[in-house]
Amino acid sequence: MTGPLIGSDRQILLCARRYVALVAEHRKADHNARQLLQTGMNRLLESITLEIEAEKRRRAIHLELGIRCFVRDRKPFNRVIDASEAEAVRHYYSTPPAPALDALSGEDCVLLGDLFEGWAQDKRQDPRMMIELLGWSDGMRILAQTVGRDYDPPPWPEGVKVPLLKFIVNRIRAAD
Repeated sequence: MTGPLIGSDRQILLCARRYVALVAEHRKADHNARQLLQTGMNRLLESITLEIEAEKRRRAIHLELGIRCFVRDRKPFNRVIDASEAEAVRHYYSTPPAPALDALSGEDCVLLGDLFEGWAQDKRQDPRMMIELLGWSDGMRILAQTVGRDYDPPPWPEGVKVPLLKFIVNRIRAAD
């Protein structure tokens, strides 16, 4: 876990680091302690989700009114946007997806960051989608830098469907 905590992501990343520490404790604990730690991990993920929602609201304030609805509704822009507007949109989408740490490893986050950046280069993408993908890429990389490439999530419960992002990672790795 290296690197400084990035500005407005600070609280999210502190929670992510705490989650990683709880996962490490969980791996070493006996059965009874694991149940308590799992409860703490679940509550922390809920807190992170709330913090991300609050951060998204804070970031939305910095979006121009003329493009805010297109970002919120995930629709193509109906006008040309300048570089500062594009950067504000990218920043909006770059919130680190820390709740994904229940299923994604540090390496998975790096892989997804690369994947999203590659998808953003597809000429068929409209500008809003391209900027969104670049923001997602940034968020994944920030998260990977915070938790470290060697972070491994807790074991996924048998019989429970894996989240979409983990499914994508598994498909990419199976294709290699």
